Amino acid sequence: MIVSPEVNIQSCPACERIAKCYGPILGRPGVIDLASDGLLWGCGTCGLFFRSPYPTEAELDRQYAKVDTKLWAEEATRPDFDLAERKLAELCADGHVLDVGCYSGRFLGKLPPTFAKYGIEKSVHGRRESEEKGIRILGARIQDIPPAEAQFDVITAFDVLEHIRNPADFMRQVARLLPGGGVFVGSTGNCDHWAWRMSRQDHWYYFPDHVSFLSPRWFQWFCGFEEGLEVLEVVRFSRCAGGRGMRLRQAVRFLRYHGSQAFHRAFRTASAGSFAGGAGSAERATRAPATNLLRDHFMVFLRKS
Repeated sequence: MIVSPEVNIQSCPACERIAKCYGPILGRPGVIDLASDGLLWGCGTCGLFFRSPYPTEAELDRQYAKVDTKLWAEEATRPDFDLAERKLAELCADGHVLDVGCYSGRFLGKLPPTFAKYGIEKSVHGRRESEEKGIRILGARIQDIPPAEAQFDVITAFDVLEHIRNPADFMRQVARLLPGGGVFVGSTGNCDHWAWRMSRQDHWYYFPDHVSFLSPRWFQWFCGFEEGLEVLEVVRFSRCAGGRGMRLRQAVRFLRYHGSQAFHRAFRTASAGSFAGGAGSAERATRAPATNLLRDHFMVFLRKS
């Protein structure tokens, strides 16, 4: 990654083209601490959005080592797991499957015994639970997989890509580990969703451990740029379960918030700053409501030719 602090220019981690700075991120609390929420950058070439500056991998590992892994309590429902399980039943009935970031092995446990199951996981607690389910853990990072283990019929990565500084490098590792006809399944937030584009720097997904923000467009770019992978399907889904009424109320609350934001900005401009430090400052201290009941996530299915 090329950074030029003198002229405030930064290149995209994925395609190395010059990225646009959108300004400071309005971050959310999370399991690690950042000295600063950083700036949001977006690439007009590949469509990647990313946070910078950001701690080094060594610093992140030091922080994660202090975190109680029980903080990552698993949700009662995982719509992404159910969706992937149904689709894989159509694409691949058996073989070797690798889940990157498998944690306790919950997704792999849903698959039939016709699959040989492997995992990548940093958490010691998660590794132990996975191994108790008969899952073979190959390391803490996808780069740890030795050449002798370098063929998997299916590779999955749920809620992983947003934690990776350079998703293009990660996807090249995936391509290396898939044989011809092999399938990749990944899910993450969709930074092209209308609510995300409206919020841009103020979105519920800006947790401190999230550094990269992708979209279906990014995967189309990557597969066009990186020979050997093709997009089979993209499915948009909501990260949390909720009925139509709940989704509607959440969308209305979100739109009201942004309408209020637009009104305050226009009023402050018209008042030439006369209200600085008053109601406007309180308004700026708020954060946009979550849209996790809306379909602001996506799952991508890729195949290696």
